[in-house]
Amino acid sequence: MGASRCSLPPAKSRLFCESLPMWSWTLPAGFCALGHATAFSGEVTEDRLRALFSAFQPHVVVTMGWGREHAPEKLDLIREAVESHGVLHIYFAPAIPGGV
Repeated sequence: MGASRCSLPPAKSRLFCESLPMWSWTLPAGFCALGHATAFSGEVTEDRLRALFSAFQPHVVVTMGWGREHAPEKLDLIREAVESHGVLHIYFAPAIPGGV
């Protein structure tokens, strides 16, 4: 799945690091409806993150839930990209783990 976008001015750009299509209809759609430019990463790789940070220039990076894009090596790639660009990283937990 390629990166999807809501094309609005980049003053409030949000990059969502996720590859499961169902997540694009949740938090990213809400930010887009509120006037934030959003991009949905698709599979997290070093090359994809480099391209997204270069082209989209996010102000905030968001990770959601817990899935294949949250493997330790992928979280390290996200951390390195966020730190090198001085961008805020937010983790959003859509549900309580274990259904407590």
